[in-house]
Amino acid sequence: MFWIWRSSAGLRAAFSRKSAKWEMWSIGLAGALILGAVLRLVWVMDMEYKGDEAWTFDRTQRVGRTEPFPWLGMDSSVKVSNPGMNVWVFLLLAKLFSARDPTTLARAVQLLNVSAIVLLVIFAFRMVLKEEREPWLWAAAQPGDGRISGFCRFWKKPDCRWT
Repeated sequence: MFWIWRSSAGLRAAFSRKSAKWEMWSIGLAGALILGAVLRLVWVMDMEYKGDEAWTFDRTQRVGRTEPFPWLGMDSSVKVSNPGMNVWVFLLLAKLFSARDPTTLARAVQLLNVSAIVLLVIFAFRMVLKEEREPWLWAAAQPGDGRISGFCRFWKKPDCRWT
C-alpha cells in the first residue's frame, strides 16, 4: 500500500487538496464555536432580570431551607401554575454550581447553552449522514434567540436567508 501512495502523484495531490479543504473548514467551524462561546460567556452581567427570573432565583435559594420541593412552577399570566419542571432545572443548576447570586445561576445557564451547541455539533458529525449534516451544523450556528432574523427584519432585507 505504501508503494502506491509514493508512486501516485495524482492520489497524493487529491488527498492533500481534500485534507486542506477539510482543515480549513474544520478550523472555521472550531473558530466560530470558540468565538460564539466567548461572546456568550463574556458578559454575564448583561442579563434580563425581571419578575420571572427573580421568582425562579428566589426558589433556588428557598427550596429545601424554608420552602418544600415545588411540584408546580410559577403562575402564568392567567393565574394557572406552570409545570414544576421549569423550576426543577434551575434547582439542579443552582445546586451543581453553588449559585448564591443571580449572576452565578445565569453563568450556569450560559455554560449549559454552550455545552448544548458543542454536543449538537458532535452529534451531527457522529450520528448524522454526511449528505444530511449541513442543516444540523447551521442549526448549531444560528443563535437561539433569533438575532439574525431580527436583524434582517429590522433592515427590511426581503432576501435575507434567516427570516
